Amino acid sequence: MSDMIKIFKYQTRDVMRSRLVIFYLLFFSLFTSLLFYFNSETSGVIANILSINVSFMPLLTLLYGTTFYYNSKGYILFMLTQPVKRANLVTGIWLGVALPLVFSQLIGITVPFLIFSNLDVESLPAIGALLSSSFFITLIFLALAFFIAILQDDKAKGFGLSITIWFLLALLYDGFILGISVFFADYPLELPLLIISSFNPIDLARIFCLIHLDASALMGYTGAIFQDYFQSITGSVVSLTALTLWTLMPLSGALYKFKKKDF
Repeated sequence: MSDMIKIFKYQTRDVMRSRLVIFYLLFFSLFTSLLFYFNSETSGVIANILSINVSFMPLLTLLYGTTFYYNSKGYILFMLTQPVKRANLVTGIWLGVALPLVFSQLIGITVPFLIFSNLDVESLPAIGALLSSSFFITLIFLALAFFIAILQDDKAKGFGLSITIWFLLALLYDGFILGISVFFADYPLELPLLIISSFNPIDLARIFCLIHLDASALMGYTGAIFQDYFQSITGSVVSLTALTLWTLMPLSGALYKFKKKDF
């Protein structure tokens, strides 16, 4: 455990100096501030930030995560010569990359809300859900990026697989859901679509946030089903549990493959 903490601290200091962390902080600070300038309603600002989070952040995190792992091969090979457990090495690196990205994004979103938003008790759950969804999107897709990079040594194939996964989850998924709802419109689809939605962390993050907003038009078909089947608290717990599992599964896969990998 002490080895993992040391690796985590080293990676955190290294990543804090990276351009992506600075970009996250500046982009979300400026973007959120501009949204408040043009739209003073908190719910509208949350919906716009969420659309960015679920559209582009997964791709950016996947590409950055795979690039970081490939560029850290020399450091990883050196650490493997030391008396460090492989699981501690991967977990320490993953946490050291994830937390600076998460904190820069959360700070970039939170500070403009504190400055420009008229915070009230009713808006706090929605803001908390937005920050939580941003948190999980970064953790999940960084874990997926590490799993892909460990699984595939070839950089081109790794990047191609990352883009393919993003395309399937962010773009093709909605068309797939629409096709099912059209072709099987005469059948009860609520439960099957609830199960299918659990296979898409992007949709889960979107639903988890929008379930706290009065934005039924933005929830989509699966989001509306969540709203119908579960009360707000129960739906939040279900989607939050699924997001936690989505974080643990690719990370566990990355740890398993790394332990078995022959360097």
